[in-house]
Amino acid sequence: MTDPDERLATILGLVRARGGRITTPRRAIVMALLAADNEHVTADQLADTVQQAHPDVHRSTVYRTLDALTEMGVVGHVHLG
Repeated sequence: MTDPDERLATILGLVRARGGRITTPRRAIVMALLAADNEHVTADQLADTVQQAHPDVHRSTVYRTLDALTEMGVVGHVHLG
């Protein structure tokens, strides 16, 4: 397993390569994903975690960032019924 700092740098590098800016909310979201340590988390759980440290990060920002990370192949998602 790679170092979390290396994983963070790799993911943020992908965001930059696609023309995205590295904002505080995006960094916080990626860090929260990495902190989950391969556990399955819902978007709502992730939003709650991020908002504890950054209350100004809107839930919609978390969803948009997850969509972008999904398009890059960084995360996957499933819809549970």
